[in-house]
Amino acid sequence: MLAVWSDSTVHVEGGAKNGFRRAGGRAIKERIIIMANDISSEAGRNGNPHERIERTATRVKEGTSSAVSGAKEKFDAAADHIESGLHRATDASARGAERAADKAGEWRDRGADLASRARDRADDALGNVRDFVREKPVQSVAIALAAGWLLGRLLGPRR
Repeated sequence: MLAVWSDSTVHVEGGAKNGFRRAGGRAIKERIIIMANDISSEAGRNGNPHERIERTATRVKEGTSSAVSGAKEKFDAAADHIESGLHRATDASARGAERAADKAGEWRDRGADLASRARDRADDALGNVRDFVREKPVQSVAIALAAGWLLGRLLGPRR
């Protein structure tokens, strides 16, 4: 078996490429080197090449399965961490929206109360004006004429 190593790829038997990255790739690379050394040391002891190839293939499969399962565990842990962070952010957003909705409800109720009080005061003032006009109609007409003349002077055209 011919193996040529570089930092990111392994070329086996005339150019087949398998990408190895970071710690998982290094672990597989180290296991394959150990297996290749085992094979070369077994060559003198055991003359059947087919059995050696099968043992090596089994070891490579075990090594790659181990590396892949380790990578899966790391990805799962990272995905769980991201998921929990997103859940916390969603919960915080929901709490903020609930507080904003509560405040909006308070301001709505407060505005309705103020509007109700203003209507009540306006009704009271109108009732007072009606009572004054009924009790003193001549004075009411005189006051209305004076107010009309004064507004006409203030808002009318300048001469």
